[in-house]
Amino acid sequence: MNPTIRLVLFAAAFVLPTLLMAAGVPNRFVTLDPSKERAQAPFSDAVIAGDTLYVSGVVGAEPGAPGSGFSEAKVPADPSAETRLAMEEIRRIVESAGFRMQDIAVVQVFCTDVSLFGAFNSVYGTYFHDHYPARAFLGVSKFIVGGAHFEIMVTAVRHATQ
Repeated sequence: MNPTIRLVLFAAAFVLPTLLMAAGVPNRFVTLDPSKERAQAPFSDAVIAGDTLYVSGVVGAEPGAPGSGFSEAKVPADPSAETRLAMEEIRRIVESAGFRMQDIAVVQVFCTDVSLFGAFNSVYGTYFHDHYPARAFLGVSKFIVGGAHFEIMVTAVRHATQ
């Protein structure tokens, strides 16, 4: 992807919510798991600003005991299983907020081992049938969730595709 386009997409993901708030577009903060310990997770699962949904970083961890922290989350050793858990959680958040997977316009994937690109894509591709969102796949050193290979952020625009 053209570096200029990447920069514009990245900036839009962070600058647009601020501009919308300044313009008076009301935000709705979505927390879908009320058992999260807010001391360890001081953020919303997603924020709706107008017709746009911003989903926080999602990792492919198996649900833990209520109140368990990020470092205790259980991440499958298999990168494909981890990707599937993350994508299912994204689907749950997106649909719970009243959006559809087809509404996802931008995906940012952070990965601790870019050699897993193929394993990630083999699962990721099954979640988008008639369109593919713009996407960045970025290498990082590690995550708070021990053992996680991927963290995925998405931006959805209501009815981005028909």
